[in-house]
Amino acid sequence: MKNLLSIIIMCVFIFSCKKKDSKEQEQVQPPVATSIDGIVISGLPSNLNGINGVFIAQKGMYYTPAGYASYYYGIVYLTHVSQSLQNIGLSLGNFVGQDNGGVLKLNNTTFKYYSIQNCYVDTSAAQNYSTGINWDLGGNTLFEPFNANITSGFPILNTSNFFPTSISKTQSVTVNFGTNNISNLDSLSVAISDGSGTIFYTQKMLPVTSNSVSFTVSDLSNIPLSTPNTRFLMSLNKYSYMFKGNKKYLFIMRTFLSSNVTVNP
Repeated sequence: MKNLLSIIIMCVFIFSCKKKDSKEQEQVQPPVATSIDGIVISGLPSNLNGINGVFIAQKGMYYTPAGYASYYYGIVYLTHVSQSLQNIGLSLGNFVGQDNGGVLKLNNTTFKYYSIQNCYVDTSAAQNYSTGINWDLGGNTLFEPFNANITSGFPILNTSNFFPTSISKTQSVTVNFGTNNISNLDSLSVAISDGSGTIFYTQKMLPVTSNSVSFTVSDLSNIPLSTPNTRFLMSLNKYSYMFKGNKKYLFIMRTFLSSNVTVNP
């Protein structure tokens, strides 16, 4: 089971933009309820300001020296202070106005609310979200209750591990994904991180049609030697969103691949 901090840090793949200061965050206006209130819409909203919640269902595939494992888990952040998605993506766990929105369920499984991190998490290894996603928020004085079915499915990764098990800091690295091995996605990123997933040494945001990624010697220069469990992280995201009352929620179906790599001089 992956630790909570590692799960949280995985979520910064949403966007890589300049962080806005707290004063600017508080000035973002909430969306106005429309005739599509309560209806799930595929894709990203045209305006990425005014976000009040990010609901992430994840399918993780892990390759380590000990073997392969796969997990499903979810994480949710809510805020009553509408702000830009760019800011939420950079500062999950520490943005303005994080809140508890009442009882939260995914496919009728109740998520635990962590008051220190101010987020909901379910990491049960027994979970399997492949049959579909139903989010149910109980609501409270800050958030209206809602029930949302997400039918877009997880991004598809039709391959075994294609990342190398060792690299050299003095040689550039190109990783080929193959043709037609990834599909049903709206964004794609690849990074190299430390073993806990808390430090990204280098990260590439790629077009969704990419079939390879390259890291130059300069990209690899920040990776320390002899660091255990350094890993490649590949994240594929599928988005949808919904207005509910005066709130805007983003739903992410995420497939990611984590593969350990040895870093040589």
